[in-house]
Amino acid sequence: MGRRISALAASDPRFESVLGIGRRNASSLAAALRSACVAVDFSAPRASLAFAAAAAAAKVPIVIGTTGFTPAQLARLRAAGRRTPVLLAPNMSPGMNLLF
Repeated sequence: MGRRISALAASDPRFESVLGIGRRNASSLAAALRSACVAVDFSAPRASLAFAAAAAAAKVPIVIGTTGFTPAQLARLRAAGRRTPVLLAPNMSPGMNLLF
């Protein structure tokens, strides 16, 4: 899903992708967040927690489409949400979000 969002953003002149984060360039996250309007994360729970903490520190809103969080991890996301907006939607389907 993250790759698809990146491709759609790259093909639409209304959006600018500041940085794609992977295992090899995760150290550049803090620098990228300084010029970002919003962060979008579709990774894994452990990585999402790190991204949410970095986004909260930078006061950058974050959209998270990751699934499989434990209750303790969800508590950490709520804590990040006290510092910056966090939208957690483990399923981006409009129908599923209506049910949520």
